[in-house]
Amino acid sequence: MTQSFTPDVDDTVFSDLLIGKGLKPLAQHGTAVFGTNGVLTLLGTNGDVIDSAPLSEVKGKRSAITGGQTVSLVLGDRKYNASAKSAGPFGAVKVAKQMIGLIEARRA
Repeated sequence: MTQSFTPDVDDTVFSDLLIGKGLKPLAQHGTAVFGTNGVLTLLGTNGDVIDSAPLSEVKGKRSAITGGQTVSLVLGDRKYNASAKSAGPFGAVKVAKQMIGLIEARRA
């Protein structure tokens, strides 16, 4: 049974993301939710939970090979990639920078 998740109104939500593990796509229209409770939750296309972890245990960096459009995420010891699909190249870089900023702000 897959777990469903509904973001809180105050959470920061990035939608329409391509989320994958290596080269394997997990969600064509996924969502990353940076919760006010300090948890990052990755959601699949249908809103099912792919993974979640406290932001204190999340590491992230922009991938140089994609020109900074993709974020490489490590939740605990599990690795994922996320990139904005419909934002265009400049919008995808902006989304990636915002995601990394939220991760770094919580780790500081």
